[in-house]
Amino acid sequence: MSPVKAISTCFSKVFNYSGRASRSEFWWFFVFVGAATYLVSFLDERMFPDTWYGMVFSHNTENVGTMLTFGGTPMQLVVTAILAFPLLAAAWRRLQDTGQSGWISLLPLAGLVLAALVLTLASKIEAGSTSAAPGFIAMLLMFGSVVICVSSLARRSVPGNNSYGPSPLEVTQ
Repeated sequence: MSPVKAISTCFSKVFNYSGRASRSEFWWFFVFVGAATYLVSFLDERMFPDTWYGMVFSHNTENVGTMLTFGGTPMQLVVTAILAFPLLAAAWRRLQDTGQSGWISLLPLAGLVLAALVLTLASKIEAGSTSAAPGFIAMLLMFGSVVICVSSLARRSVPGNNSYGPSPLEVTQ
């Protein structure tokens, strides 16, 4: 599938979580989302310097040690919010193409929530501590969830029909 066809397909199936998506469809759209987010962030930093919105989780009050930050510049947050839905739908269909549940696409989000929870609880329990253990645990949760998700997305398609429908490579449109 060509990059343009992949991008148009993903936008046309923005809320379609049934069926299957080929590797090329998903990865071309993933590259497009990354490039669009980077470009908007680049432009946003020139238009709105020193503007950043987000959240910071740290396991101590002095911000010594590991912190978990997420957020972005104003336009980047808007573009990310808009592109998140078609990217999630494409990932969901891609996982179904490999014969796996689409729920695996939510693992990075679960890892983020668990990492933030670990750092928040650690700050309550170990006030003033500079231990690296909570930060290390948070990093493992984030990294592990992303590795599992990406490795699942990179798997080969199940040939022929599976429980989610016919192979996107064999369907003529």
